[in-house]
Amino acid sequence: MYPDYQSLVLKDYQEKKAGNALSLRLRSPTPAQIRDECIAVCEERYQAKDEQVLRTFFGKRDDVAGYILAIRKHDTDRFKPLVNYLRGQVASTDQKNTELLAWLINFEPRPFQLGKKYDAAGAGPELTEEEKEEEEQEAVTGKVDKSGTNVGVMKMFEHVPEKAKPGSKNRVIIILAFLIIFIGSGSYWLLNRKPSKIVLTGKESCMYWAGDHYEPVSCNQKFKDTLVVALDSVMLHRFKKITKPDTITGRAKGYVWYVKVDEGIEFYTSDGYHPIYHQKRLRPLTDYIIYKYVRPN
Repeated sequence: MYPDYQSLVLKDYQEKKAGNALSLRLRSPTPAQIRDECIAVCEERYQAKDEQVLRTFFGKRDDVAGYILAIRKHDTDRFKPLVNYLRGQVASTDQKNTELLAWLINFEPRPFQLGKKYDAAGAGPELTEEEKEEEEQEAVTGKVDKSGTNVGVMKMFEHVPEKAKPGSKNRVIIILAFLIIFIGSGSYWLLNRKPSKIVLTGKESCMYWAGDHYEPVSCNQKFKDTLVVALDSVMLHRFKKITKPDTITGRAKGYVWYVKVDEGIEFYTSDGYHPIYHQKRLRPLTDYIIYKYVRPN
């Protein structure tokens, strides 16, 4: 219901404000600062799904430049109801103000959808379909820790009574369970495997992964354990591994991607495939990932 959606948006604003994850303009906003933030957000991350709230506030425009011009000319007094709401001077506000706030703080999922369930009392954000599948897969196959031990299998052994451990007739059952898990894991990997880029030879420009970024190199250059791939100027300049994940905040959504590997979870500054495990596709950062892996406490 809409009241739950409104509560979630306000809660997200308050949490991001407490965690210094908002721009300075939104921490103690004035109507003029709300207008300036609208211009900044429109320039940085204009998305088709936000067309409705922009049209409601600033009128129908043909493109981003048109909306930015309309925002500059917009009467700042029209932002006062949202400012009063954020200051706690009123208990509620119009839906258009809530949607504008959701857009400014990059709240997900937005906009409000009639019939969709919003759990304002829940412990965290709703999982996406991909994340639900990921959780189910981990429950079936078990995670693999840094030592290479399948955590799911170890948990199975923890609950096996003494009389059922190796040396008894139940040992066969345990081994069969392990084989089923192992085969399931392998099948999942094969089904989701994507082909890696073709390595070029000759005089074409190439690049290689240097640990946390790509470095340009001659295609004739060879490395012992590093794949040389065709140079991609966008990846060369934009694709980097985030070496300090604890610096990631909710404001990074839309600018950060993640991928799970045996060593844990990794974060990158651009979309694409993992630079070493080429079958692994990166996914966009979500609140769920932030709450579970970046800021679990």
